[in-house]
This record gives sequence, C-alpha cells and structure tokens, in this order.
Amino acid sequence: MSTFGLYSLLQYSGFFKADLSDLSRCQLTLRQKITQPLRVVYVVDIVFQTPHFWKGYLLLAQSQGSVALASSLARETGLSETTIARHLEVMAQTYVLYVVPSYSTNLANELKKSRKYYFFDIGIRNALLKDFRNAPDREDRGVLYETAVMLQLIQQLKPNMELRFWRTKKGEEVDFVLVKNRMPVPIEVKSGLSKPEIPPGIYAFLRRYPKSPFAVVFNDSIEHTVQLEGRYTIYFKKWMDACGLEYLQNVK
Repeated sequence: MSTFGLYSLLQYSGFFKADLSDLSRCQLTLRQKITQPLRVVYVVDIVFQTPHFWKGYLLLAQSQGSVALASSLARETGLSETTIARHLEVMAQTYVLYVVPSYSTNLANELKKSRKYYFFDIGIRNALLKDFRNAPDREDRGVLYETAVMLQLIQQLKPNMELRFWRTKKGEEVDFVLVKNRMPVPIEVKSGLSKPEIPPGIYAFLRRYPKSPFAVVFNDSIEHTVQLEGRYTIYFKKWMDACGLEYLQNVK
C-alpha cells in the first residue's frame, strides 16, 4: 500500500470505499456505519441498553491501544461486568474489534489476563471521536500509528505466529510482542522520535527474555540499526513499512 493509502487508512479506513473528494459525504457515511455492529450486538442481546452501549463504545475508542478491563468499563457504563465481557466477545467475533492478549511466562509481576482492544476500522473510531484530521496533525497520532502497525502485522501472521503485548505491574511495557515458534520479539511504535533511542520497554523486555532474537522500533522517519550490549539488534523502521517484515515471510 502507498504512503497516501496508509494515511487514508488512518483517516477514513481501508475497510470502507468512498469518494474521498466528497469528504462531508464520507464522514456522514462513516457515522452511519457505526450502527452496523450495534445492530449485531442488539440481535444477540435484545435487552441491551443502547445508551450504555454507546458510552462503552466511545470509551473503547478513547482508550484504543490501552489495557481495557471489563470491570472498569462496567463501572463507567453502569452495566454488569458479565454483560460487558459478553459484548466485547461479540464485537471481537464479528470483526469490530481486534483483541491483543498479554504475553506472560507466568512470572508473578506480569499481567496475564489483560487485553488490548483495537477497532479494525479506524474510520469508525474517528467518527466516534468526531476527529477526521490528518494523522500527523493529531494529538493521538501515536495510537493511530500503533493501530496501523497492528493491522499490517496481523495480515502477515502464519499458523505458528501470534501477536501479543507485554506489561508488568511496575508499568514496564512494549506495544506488541510478535511470537514466532514460541520465541518473542518485542515491538514498540513511537511517534515524534528524533533519534534512534531504544525505548525503556525494549530494555526491560530483553532483560526479562534474553533469548529474544531482536527488537523493532517503528517510528515516523528513522531507519537505523543499533547493537545493544553486543547481543541484540534493534531495528528502527518506518511504521508504514510494517507490511514487509522479512521475519514474517516464512514459518522458519
């Protein structure tokens, strides 16, 4: 996909085809499209309270890429935790949301059952937030780039691969952990990176999992390679190049 196409993905979504020359019509159609998954969930649970659902939907949009707990969503919306969990599952099964589970090897200070939720369709998220500005002009551009990287990575996953995230109770974290043949590769997505600095989360992860073969830092413009402690290679790549990771091209 071209750079123009990727920026269009971050603004109006690659899952929706419209005449982008008529932006007002495009934005209106996206707002109408929001109701489609709502109908799916409503059919599953006819007694579902629509105002509460919309509040939860907005909260998910605002917290895209963050750890989302059913308990906190239940507290914010006034619905039960069981109801929230059921509808999150429905939205995942109907490809409204993509779920990234946490990575853990059962160490006591790692989050084991947490999940991050991403709207498959970034245009729907933008419509919920009422923000169709170009990604570079937005305060949440880091979330948009992170979502774009996620969408590119999951299209390349083979049967022996999966995408997770890592976070400890101390707050150490990496955006994604690409697991291939049970070997983890930490991935960070950074916006506004001015030089090839290794993020603290990458350091923490490699200390915890020294057998990781390498790490990747996706960013706006830097392409560079850094050697860490003579053991690890840290690749700095543009976020729009996540669609061509050589490591994902075969199962070996």
